Amino acid sequence: MTRRSRKLKTMLVLVMAGALVLVTSMFVMYRRGSDEVKSIVASAKPDAEIAISRVRHVATKEGKTEWRLDADSAYLVDQRAQAVFESPAITFFTADREEVYLTAREGVVETDSNNIQVHGDVVLKSDGYRVETESLDYKHAERVFSSNVPVRINGAEFDLEADSASFDLKTHRMKFKGNVQGSFGDGISL
Repeated sequence: MTRRSRKLKTMLVLVMAGALVLVTSMFVMYRRGSDEVKSIVASAKPDAEIAISRVRHVATKEGKTEWRLDADSAYLVDQRAQAVFESPAITFFTADREEVYLTAREGVVETDSNNIQVHGDVVLKSDGYRVETESLDYKHAERVFSSNVPVRINGAEFDLEADSASFDLKTHRMKFKGNVQGSFGDGISL
């Protein structure tokens, strides 16, 4: 066998091996994607009508975006008019163009009213403050957040805790109820 034919044979073997590796990796990536879909469908509740991954939902009124929700996955329960989201990240837009960010482990949107309930490691952030709690409700018609479980809010100049709280997106006012404690800059404490 000549030197040239050996090189050609070696080159063909390398090309075939490369093609085999490429086909195998494409198959593995395809299977991984289908396994992800299967796990989402399997984790959906029995009364779910549809289950999807990587979701974005936008709520608008009169052409203006009021809030935008991104989530890892969701399922729809039409009988209860609810969409249940895993790891929702929601951006709320105020009339004066400020943005308020909300994250949690799980969220439920009532599809007929756009009311939202979130649970687990809830964080609400806006310009200058951060609210942490385990459960938070959002009433869409009033544009008000409320929590009936302990909340903690902090900012550059303050730290507060209370048994419950509410925050109005329209007026930018926050109300605290029950065992309100905290401190403000310059050593002022409640």
